[in-house]
Amino acid sequence: MKIQNNLRYGYTTGTCAAAATKAALYMLINQKPVFLVEIQTPSNFDLLLNVDFPFFNKDYSECAVRKDAGDDPDVTNGLYIFSKVEFISQKTIEILGSEGIGIATKKGLSVSVGDYAINPVPRKMIEREIDRILKNYGLENGVRVTLSIPKGEVVAKKTLNPKLGIKGGLSILGTTGIVKPISHEAFENSLRLEINQLSHYSETIVLTPGNTGMKKALEYGFSNENIVVFGNFLNVALEVIKYNNFKQVYLIGELGKLIKVAGGIFNTHSKVADARKEIFVYYLTLFCKGNLHHEIFQKLTNAVTTKEMLQILREYNINTAKFLNFLEKIIIDRVREYIDKDVKIYVKVFSEGD
Repeated sequence: MKIQNNLRYGYTTGTCAAAATKAALYMLINQKPVFLVEIQTPSNFDLLLNVDFPFFNKDYSECAVRKDAGDDPDVTNGLYIFSKVEFISQKTIEILGSEGIGIATKKGLSVSVGDYAINPVPRKMIEREIDRILKNYGLENGVRVTLSIPKGEVVAKKTLNPKLGIKGGLSILGTTGIVKPISHEAFENSLRLEINQLSHYSETIVLTPGNTGMKKALEYGFSNENIVVFGNFLNVALEVIKYNNFKQVYLIGELGKLIKVAGGIFNTHSKVADARKEIFVYYLTLFCKGNLHHEIFQKLTNAVTTKEMLQILREYNINTAKFLNFLEKIIIDRVREYIDKDVKIYVKVFSEGD
């Protein structure tokens, strides 16, 4: 795959699931084995992937695509994502999970409680490939897809899934379809270079943790050239900004990341520090001037994500827009204190899906 900074890119479990499904459907229709499959990711990478363990008969077909995380230290690297495909009488597309695929047990995730942890983008990838194939063959069949990951339940214990309330296995994930390698040293060097280069032709920099924040920044009208993705390393980005002549610094990101900054955490990786819940409750108590009912506190303590926590505030008629604005001011003060120079700082916090 594409190599950047001498590191090899990989592809997500979502890409593997879509590719395996595409190959399995071809086998079911043609009753012939498939050993290679081409798939386009949401980020417009065209991949040619190996197909393993192809099996088919007139009732169903099944195969697997092996997860390749490139040079990213991903615990799912090397696992096989299987897809079993069969025709059904209803003219719908059903996407189910089985062995090694986790089930959501808590609110606030991208899937509903009780559903298999197959996220929206991979679902759309699978549905798109099925629709295309059926149309190409002039078929109007319904299709049932059943995904599985052998050893997925064991490997999931090494991830955040148990903490997030995803039980019994891994998630089928991915927003871009591509895994970008995270080498701390390489990423930090690239980040420093990007910011230093930007300082030569712009006095404005827009910092964001990832793709979701970048999309939001573009919606706000910022130029792509001014947007810098810092991943988890806001500390590195701000250190570089200290020694450059930016006049305006914008920080745009999802609440789950930026609330850590309100608590003085500038390396936002969950393994470094994950006090989102505690910071949220602390500043909510200040926002409510100490009038935080015990029932609300208890519900917030049991919440899994900041998105769910905001929903709890709405249930109790607490103005979430004003609370987010309150947090933005706290984060501005934290960033200004960190940079310690005369620069205008703007922060925009949002909750994904709101």
